[in-house]
Amino acid sequence: MGENGVALLNLPYKKIVGAEKEGDSECPRSQLDYVHRVTGERFPLRCKVNTCQFCGPRNAGLIAAAQARSEPRRMFLITDLPLDWQKIRHVMNQIREALADAGIRGEWAYSVEPNPSGNGKAHVHGLHHGDFIPQKLFSQIAKRNGAGSIVMIQEIRDLSSAARYGVKAAGAAFYGVKASKETYGAFKAFLDVNGKRIEHHSRGFYRLPSGKVVTQAEAVRAVISDRHPEDELKESENLWMVVSKGTSLELARRARMRALGTRFVKMPL
Repeated sequence: MGENGVALLNLPYKKIVGAEKEGDSECPRSQLDYVHRVTGERFPLRCKVNTCQFCGPRNAGLIAAAQARSEPRRMFLITDLPLDWQKIRHVMNQIREALADAGIRGEWAYSVEPNPSGNGKAHVHGLHHGDFIPQKLFSQIAKRNGAGSIVMIQEIRDLSSAARYGVKAAGAAFYGVKASKETYGAFKAFLDVNGKRIEHHSRGFYRLPSGKVVTQAEAVRAVISDRHPEDELKESENLWMVVSKGTSLELARRARMRALGTRFVKMPL
């Protein structure tokens, strides 16, 4: 994070979301821009709230990339869950504890998806690091702890499939595009059954390519930094500032100089 408190997640915004048109590159909830103090270059900031129609799907895209970079070894499916996040969380915690009691160690990340049939049930898509989990044991533990006996766990052979699978229902395919009202309806239903979160993970799931265990925020930051390493330099230059939309560059400069107790000198644009 730079001295002005702006995270890398908000740096060159158009490149992060892949937008080509000005109208596709703005969060409707944010009233702030990120402005270069010398050139006047301006990027809209986003609220980054999962329930935002614009930001939520893009958060999902970044998380999907961070999950794939963590190089999980397996993907899994757990079925026949209720459409209630608190009950689902209890079932998943019980399954994890039962696996540990069976001597199986590992870390996972998962998200819940309402069944497409609309039968009032849900299922979980997840990614896993750690010890091998026998299919039969996994099925028995799932059924014993309140899920369905039909489960799936298999080795990941292509990490790009892991990126699609981990937050499948969150709409990672939205990444870089503008979500329509129809597609956002499905995304909102996904958030509702996930307790307003995009995914849920155990503490040691997210990792860097070096193998270092990191937080989800650190993993997402690494994704953005690797895609656009020049942004680290931009941030370190401390030439960017946050301003309200509609504020001119000259007014923003004056406000900054006053805050720093420095005499303002008009700079040519």
